[in-house]
Amino acid sequence: MGAGRGFVSAALLKCESMQPTERAFDKKWSFADPEGTRQAFLKMLAASPGAPLDYRLELRTQIGRTLGLQGRFDEAVTELDSVQAELKRGMPRVRARLLLEQGRCLNSWGRPREAMPFFSRAWNVARRAGEDELAADALHMLAIAAEPPAQFRWARKGLRFAQQSADPGARKWVGPLLNNLGWAYAELGRYADALAMFEESVKFRESEGEVMPILIARYSVGHALRKLGRTTEALALGERLAEAHRKNGTPGAYVQEEIAECLLDLGRDAESRPFFAEAYRLLSQDFWLFAHQPERLERLRALAGA
Repeated sequence: MGAGRGFVSAALLKCESMQPTERAFDKKWSFADPEGTRQAFLKMLAASPGAPLDYRLELRTQIGRTLGLQGRFDEAVTELDSVQAELKRGMPRVRARLLLEQGRCLNSWGRPREAMPFFSRAWNVARRAGEDELAADALHMLAIAAEPPAQFRWARKGLRFAQQSADPGARKWVGPLLNNLGWAYAELGRYADALAMFEESVKFRESEGEVMPILIARYSVGHALRKLGRTTEALALGERLAEAHRKNGTPGAYVQEEIAECLLDLGRDAESRPFFAEAYRLLSQDFWLFAHQPERLERLRALAGA
């Protein structure tokens, strides 16, 4: 969800092709701007005609992912099918990454049951190949796509795997997996358990020191506090987060929604409306919410007084 960082030079691409476990394009991801990321990836692909096939195929799996994030699922499937057609034996990293993106595409398409076998195969391929970072990613996706109580089983398995791995890339998945567990508890109304997971996630994110993951983790804490009836605390946290987003130059749409909900719970309806309006303005641009939670958007619009 960070800002784009420009394009990699041809010289760096050449160096990278000799170090297949280090992919410069992963550092170019901006999840807030999937189309901008796709354009950056296309330029990188065009700039590396002589790069090894496995490098080019892996980069194309990420181009497929950018399409899925935009809701352009048919195009994503076409891109990923094309990668699969060119895949050779002896490319387990690319195979694992392809399976991950095929599963992610289906999950974002609202087809999580169909996505599960892809994530399961990605976990097995990555684990056998010693690609712990991709293996942890696969467990994280299994925890997202599964139904309760399997969500908990996959998230706990992923957490153990990430914590025990010697791969720093795999250990970075501890934060998202704690977040997965927290939201799984929240969906069951177990907000005290959710809060405990979210607070652990904050500690982990703070140890890494990256701003956006810290803000997201703290937002989750605020949500749990509100659901536990600790609304004044949640509102104070939300206001601090809104200020942090302003300083960071990020919109903080979900924080705006949480502040609005806190004010509404406290009977401060008139004060809540501008926050509901801003949350609606920002979140109505999210294709996933528009497709899967239209009632949530409609509620925001109505509470904004629009």
